[in-house]
Formats: sequence, C-alpha cells, structure tokens
Amino acid sequence: MAATELAFERFSGALEVTHGTAVTPPTFAFNMTGSITPDRSRSRRSRSDGTLAEFYSSVVTRKGAGWTAEGDLDLNTLPFFLEMCAKGGGVIATPSGGTLSRTHTYTPTMTADDLLSATLYWGDPGNQIFQSAYCMIDTMTLSSDASSEDGSTMSFDGRGKFPTEVAAPTQPAFISSGLINGQNMQLWMDTASAIGTTAITGRLVSAEHTLSTGLSYKFLAGGTAADLSFTRHGRGKRHMETKLVFELADVTQYDLFVAGTVTKTRVRHNGALIEGALYNYLQVDTYGPLEDLAWADLEGTNRTVEFTIQSEYDATLGADWSIVVQNARTTI
Repeated sequence: MAATELAFERFSGALEVTHGTAVTPPTFAFNMTGSITPDRSRSRRSRSDGTLAEFYSSVVTRKGAGWTAEGDLDLNTLPFFLEMCAKGGGVIATPSGGTLSRTHTYTPTMTADDLLSATLYWGDPGNQIFQSAYCMIDTMTLSSDASSEDGSTMSFDGRGKFPTEVAAPTQPAFISSGLINGQNMQLWMDTASAIGTTAITGRLVSAEHTLSTGLSYKFLAGGTAADLSFTRHGRGKRHMETKLVFELADVTQYDLFVAGTVTKTRVRHNGALIEGALYNYLQVDTYGPLEDLAWADLEGTNRTVEFTIQSEYDATLGADWSIVVQNARTTI
C-alpha cells in the first residue's frame, strides 16, 4: 500500500439530520486543511504485590475524537459551520436589489438548542478515509488584518465520535470562493443610534471574532453495545468576543472605554462583487462595552490600541450577537 500523501488529503462533511447518525457520502467539500484525531481514556489497575510492575491490567473507559479545520475565510463554506455553532437553520433571503445574491443570517436562538452536528470525512482517498459522526464545534475564530500581507482566515475545532475506517466515498465538488482582503473591512460603532449607522474609517487595523460554544459532552450507560463515546451534548452559556485593533488617531474609542459605554459594533469583511452594488461579505454584529485595553504599535512607528468586546444581550435584537454571510449560494 502506498503511503498517505499530504497533498492528496481531503476534508469534507455532511450535516446530520439526527445527532450521531452518520451521513454518507459527504455533501460539502471544505476549502480547508484539517484532521480528525482519535482519543481514548484508559483506566489502569495497580496492586501492591512486591514487584516493580506498576500496572497489571487496563480497560478503555471513553472514546472519541478531536477535530480541527482551518483555512482562508471562505464565504461559501462558512455557512456550513455556522449551522453547527451559531444557529441551525440560518435564514436565507435575497437582499434588496439582488438577483444572484443571498444573505445567510445567523442570529442565535436563545432559549433552545438548534445547533446541528456533522459527519466529517478526512484522509487520502488513495489510502484511507476516516469518518467521524456527531461532530460538534467547540470554538470558531474569524480573523482579518489590514496590516498583513495574508488574507483573512477562519478556524474551527471540536469533538466527535471515535473515527471509523471507511471506503473512499464519492467526493462532492469544490465550490470556488474568492479570498478576503483585510483592507476591505468596514466598521460601524454606535451607542444611541441603530447598529450600522456610524461608520468608523481610517483607523481599523484588525478584527478577530471568537465564539466558544459552551458545549458539554455527556457519557451515559448504554449496556454491552455502548460505543464508549458521548451519547448526547448539553448547552452552557456562551458569548462572542470581538477583538479590535485601532491606530490611535484620536481618543474617540478610548473615551468609550473609559466611560464603559455599551456599543453596537458591526464589522463587515468584504469580498468580491456579486452584482450591482452587492458584494460577498461576512458581517459580525457584537453588542457590549470596550474592555481589556492593550497598547501596541503599527509598523514600529505609530501607536495602536486594542479592545475586546464580550457580547451582551440586546433587547432590540433579542440576542447578544448576530452573523450574516452574503454570497451567491441559494443553499448552504
């Protein structure tokens, strides 16, 4: 058998109808690199028997897998993962003036669990593909940096069932997506006005959005047929963190920090034109005060200031954050 070639590895998946019921074949090919790593816990028995042997027997008590995926900020792929960490069943609509364009809106459900799980596939089809069902997301990070020569990025990590070896499934086609340049970001920061009213220009250096989902994984007795993996998941309280770095052109944002003012902050990461005046974009709305001030510099010559916003519930929105992706996809 030939060795696994890194260049031939593929990462793909399918959203599950029922948590933990594997879906085959995969329906979505990710423009990302990733891996599925099996793990297990083992309980070992020791005894005082007058020898130097520490262990005499052991038994596996838990099995599962950790998975990661990272790559360029891909606005065609992102909605797949937002179904898993933001809201299951994001709202798809045609924006005003649009024919080809679609918005995918993910305002989280606050009083119910609607997050979807996925069956993930990873490996070299010419060697071995690994399948892991009931994959959930623990952390999502979306980043853009106008001062960098690199494009915007996204990354995810989470957990799933212990992987199984499967025959190479039929792989879905890749959906082409343009790259996102940090210099094309836009920022609005409002206090009394509606979100998206007051544009902040000429000072935003970078933006990073991090969501930890607060999921727990529950292990329950399942009799002799138990697969030793988690059986269900639980939901804990969670928040979005948006980290913004500004060039210190004046003290406008600093004064908001000092006053502890709750802001309505919208960051839009723009991509290529779709039609008319409608562009591909990722839009993240975060509500909360500016905190965790940190000083740094831009290109070694100018002062920057960094703030972090931890999302707080907004009565008008009915949630503490919201994400919109605009692309030309009529489905996920």
